[in-house]
Amino acid sequence: MKRHDFSRIAILLLGGKGTRLGEDMPKQYRLVHGIPLFGFATKTLVHSPLVEAIVYVVPKGDETKVLSFLKDLSLDHKPYWIVEGGASREESLSHALAKLKELGIPDDALLLCHDAARPNLTESMIEANFQTASANGAAVTAIPSKDSLAISNDGKHLATYLPRFAVWRLQTPQTYRFFLIEEAVFAADTRLEDYTDEGSLLVAKTKIAPAIVLGDESNYKVTDASDWERFCQEK
Repeated sequence: MKRHDFSRIAILLLGGKGTRLGEDMPKQYRLVHGIPLFGFATKTLVHSPLVEAIVYVVPKGDETKVLSFLKDLSLDHKPYWIVEGGASREESLSHALAKLKELGIPDDALLLCHDAARPNLTESMIEANFQTASANGAAVTAIPSKDSLAISNDGKHLATYLPRFAVWRLQTPQTYRFFLIEEAVFAADTRLEDYTDEGSLLVAKTKIAPAIVLGDESNYKVTDASDWERFCQEK
C-alpha cells in the first residue's frame, strides 16, 4: 500500500445513536436545509487549508450512507477514508489510528479529533488547535466554567464543591501527536473503560497534560431536542 506523508489529519467521529433527540434516525444524519448534521463540520474540515486528509469514523453498516452524503454534497475532493467505529469512543478512535498506521502516516503527524455533533466548527478553532498541539504535543479546546460546581455521591446531597476558577468545560476539536494519542488509546482496556474525550484518556494513560485552546459557547454539541431546535433556528 502506498505510504502517505500527511502531517495534519482530521478524525471526525460520527458514532452514537443520538437517541436523546427522540428520533429513530441518528442525529448525525438528520437534515438541516438538506444537509446532514455531520455535513457542517465536514464542510469546514474539507475547505480548511490546514487539514490535509480526513478519517470518518462511522457506525457499522453506515459506510455507504456516509460515502453517498459526501458525494452528494461535493465534499469528497480531499483525501479521506471511512472507518467502522467500535463499541466505545476509544475503541472507535483505535480503529482510526490503526487505519492511519496501515497507511504509513508519520508518528509525529498532528491528529485533530472532532465530534460530528458539534456543527459550528470554525477555521480559527482548527488553526489554534494545530498551532498549540504543534508546540505542546496535545491540545484540548475548552471554556472556563461560569457556574459554581459540586459533586454529589448519591444524587441527593452535595459532597464536595469544586473551585470554579479551576474548572473547564471540554469541547472538541482536540489535537494530538499521533504517537502520543496512540500510546494512550492502546493502553486503555476498551472492554472496561469508556472515556468521554481524548484528553481524559491521555491524562489517565500517559499523565501528559494537554494545553488549553480557548473554546467558544457557539461550539456546542447537539445532544437533545433543545440543542437541535437552537441549531435549526440559527441556520
